[in-house]
Amino acid sequence: MGSSLPLSGDGIGWMAIPTGTVGFICAEPDVAVPFADLLHEGAPTDPTVLDVVVERVGAGDLALHIDGEPLLVSGRVADVVDGIVGVLNRAVLDHGPDSLHLHGAGVELGGVGHLLAGPSGSGKTTLAAALLEVGARYLTDEICTVDPDAVSIPAYPKPLTLKPGWS
Repeated sequence: MGSSLPLSGDGIGWMAIPTGTVGFICAEPDVAVPFADLLHEGAPTDPTVLDVVVERVGAGDLALHIDGEPLLVSGRVADVVDGIVGVLNRAVLDHGPDSLHLHGAGVELGGVGHLLAGPSGSGKTTLAAALLEVGARYLTDEICTVDPDAVSIPAYPKPLTLKPGWS
């Protein structure tokens, strides 16, 4: 593992999502890179709600296991990253069935949360990225969950996903 990734030498780390702690074991540093800002080094101290394991199999292939069950095998790092993001998205959605889940981005600027909701391709992520450049704090660019009993939107900081050509 590269020293710039927040994983132990064994490729072990963890991340927090609104549903709880996710254990992360990864044999391929390139898979961990998109999650680097979310990962914490070492084994999780809290019980995990989800365990993600990426291992090398065969000649250049990677296998993604979720909670011990195989999800996919691919030679492409992007496929494995997409698989992880999809599983994390589903875990967040399944966590709050009584909450309102909006396809949108969320940032905090000046102590105030801002929800940027809209259809795919409308520029939510692009606007969130531009706000980050002027000092906003990133919350999510995928799912904003509005809890009817709270006055806050829990952060779900999956990797920021910008379409090619954004600068």
